[in-house]
Amino acid sequence: MLTDNQPARTLPTQLDPTRRYLVPVTDDNGGTHLAIYSYAPRIPAWVTGPGVCGTTVQQGALPAETPVTCRDCETLEDAYREMLEGRTDPHRYCPACNRGTQR
Repeated sequence: MLTDNQPARTLPTQLDPTRRYLVPVTDDNGGTHLAIYSYAPRIPAWVTGPGVCGTTVQQGALPAETPVTCRDCETLEDAYREMLEGRTDPHRYCPACNRGTQR
């Protein structure tokens, strides 16, 4: 989860391994996306998932001020921030979940 009152697209100086962060990342073609950044205790290391748009991205967060070039990631950014901050039902935005269409 994002830390309390954390400004958009910034990381705190000390990362909390129990939280997840939304960070800019790059794909193999040089595009910039947003991805979830979380601690994986089995390896132990910080890892990025796929772009929130579903694109495969490279590991590692880019500097917070890096502009995002993916329109789909930009469109989904607010929804992901709401979910990470616990401000909404995660099924609200889930296209594959029946619960999301029953609202």
